Amino acid sequence: MQNIVALFIPIGICVVLPVLVVWLKLRSKNLAIDKKAAVLMKAIENGMEVDTNLLLEETDSPKRKQFIKTGLLAKLQLGVIASVAGISVLVVYLCKVAGVWALYTSLALVAIGIGTLVAYFVGIRYLSPEISAEEKKAVETTDSKNGQAV
Repeated sequence: MQNIVALFIPIGICVVLPVLVVWLKLRSKNLAIDKKAAVLMKAIENGMEVDTNLLLEETDSPKRKQFIKTGLLAKLQLGVIASVAGISVLVVYLCKVAGVWALYTSLALVAIGIGTLVAYFVGIRYLSPEISAEEKKAVETTDSKNGQAV
């Protein structure tokens, strides 16, 4: 009985969980599209004029816009988390609590963390002009929305 449970746990984590996450993501996106379509159909039924831009995906919305700085900060966060997790698993291995798998796992996590941190620092160095241009554009956009002259 324990062998069966021990078999189902990795299958559940490696197979069922990713499928469930993808299904929930697609379901939420479909529900949002259905809500938008229902509102547009109601507007058409009432004889209101419908803007065709509402039917298109909102790629320019601030919510969906991906800034270079945001991507780099995500790399920094991933690098720190992976490095700390790798070091903590290495400590567990060195305390003789876990087997050799912990050593391999810790080395992989530390390597991922260091690689991601290197990508962050290289990205900061080479993309600094683009980051400053994005920040300047964001400030100008904010000022123009508030009605202030730049």
